[in-house]
Amino acid sequence: MNRLTEKRDGHNVIPLRQNGETKWALSSAGMGDGSTKFLYGNHADKLAEYEELGTVEECREAMEKQKIKKVIDDTAFGICPNCRNEFNGELVNEYNMKYCIYCGQAIDLRSTYKPKIIEGKISGTGWPIDGCTLILALWDWDNYGSWYLHNWKPEDDQAIMETMFIAETEVGMCLYDTLKEFADHWKEWEPEGSFCIPLKNVEVIKVLQEEQKGDQEIVFEEREDTE
Repeated sequence: MNRLTEKRDGHNVIPLRQNGETKWALSSAGMGDGSTKFLYGNHADKLAEYEELGTVEECREAMEKQKIKKVIDDTAFGICPNCRNEFNGELVNEYNMKYCIYCGQAIDLRSTYKPKIIEGKISGTGWPIDGCTLILALWDWDNYGSWYLHNWKPEDDQAIMETMFIAETEVGMCLYDTLKEFADHWKEWEPEGSFCIPLKNVEVIKVLQEEQKGDQEIVFEEREDTE
C-alpha cells in the first residue's frame, strides 16, 4: 500500500484525489482551498508518524518473520526459508542462530537432519585428489555407504578440477571434450551429480560436525579423530 502522506514545503500533507484528479482540500486554517489541493494539520503529522513505522505490508512481513520456520534441508547446514541464503558451519557455530543473520527470519535449526562433516585425507583412488585433505559428508540416506565431497581448500582446487573432469568423462556426463576446455569453464562449473569416495579411501583427520537427527542439537568438534 502506498503512503497517504507527502512532504510539501517542509509540512506533512495528505493529497485528496478522486479518479486520479485532486478535487478539493482543506488548508492549514481548516478552510476549503481549491488552490492548495492538500490537507494540512495535526492529523497529517500523526498519520505520517504511523507511516514511518512502515506500511501495512511491511508490518505484516515483519510479523511473519517472527514466526519460527524450519530451515530448508537442501544443504549440510540448511537454507533460510525466507531469503534463501545458505548457512555454513562458521555461522552456525559462531551465532546462536535463532534468527537468520541475513534477513532476520526466526528459524529452527534443530528441525532438520544434518550429516556428519569431516576433514578427510584421500588415498588409493587413482584420482588426482590422492593425498589431498578434503571436506566430506556422510549421509544416512545411502546407509553411510560413501563419503560425499562437500568442499575443499583453495590449494586443492587444481586436483579437484582434474578429478571432476575424469569422473564426469568416465560416466559420459562431461560437457567438454578436453581438460583445457573444462579448465577454461571451471569457475562457472556446476556438478553433474554427487561425487562419492569409498569409505576405505578416506582417513578421518578431523570431525567438523557430528550427525544430527530430529531435534538433536548440532555438535561441532575441533579434535583429531582417533578411530
